[in-house]
Amino acid sequence: PNKMGSLTQAHAGETQKYVNKYHLSSEQFVLMDKLDGNSGQLCYNEKGQITIGYSRGDGFDGADLTRHLLQMKNVPKQLNGYNQNVPIDVRVEFIITPEDFRRYIQPVVMSSSGKPYKNPRNAVAGFLNAERNDPLVYRYIRVVAYQIFKSADDKLVQLELLQDYGFETVNFSIVRGSQLTDEFLTDELNNRKASSCYELDGVVYEVNDGKLRKQINPTTD
Repeated sequence: PNKMGSLTQAHAGETQKYVNKYHLSSEQFVLMDKLDGNSGQLCYNEKGQITIGYSRGDGFDGADLTRHLLQMKNVPKQLNGYNQNVPIDVRVEFIITPEDFRRYIQPVVMSSSGKPYKNPRNAVAGFLNAERNDPLVYRYIRVVAYQIFKSADDKLVQLELLQDYGFETVNFSIVRGSQLTDEFLTDELNNRKASSCYELDGVVYEVNDGKLRKQINPTTD
């Protein structure tokens, strides 16, 4: 599987320092929800057919999730209109909405200890680690895509391609680097938390331009 590193956290004042350091005030950034779920990757062959999927694990080695993926309702098993003739790997988040968790999962599905799961994130982790699950859980695990590994495309192009292929993608918007103040990001996070059906634990920003993004972070896929 592809390496799946952790995101770099930005503390107060660091985002504008980053923008100024690389002269990015006028550049487009893609601002995305950071979902509070479990990361993984889905692998497709040159015909766009799913072949295997992995959990994030320690970032280098993850568990095979294929047995679960084939039962999840919103995992594309065949990518719509895929004609690139090369394999493609997609980074995703496995997540359950708090509403579905409270209504359908917590009352009836127990953890391996025999107790109810405490929150959606722990429930998803338990389901992915299990050898098998109650078929009920696969109705409610959502798979949300946000990256094509090793893609040189602009970030916006990646997200639009993922949507065309049949994925649900992370919520995103386009902003300029000059907008990325601490105040703006705090307000944006609060507004997104209030409107999202998912639990969020932050916002993620990336330079949209693929070539520029590679220049700034040459080791990042």
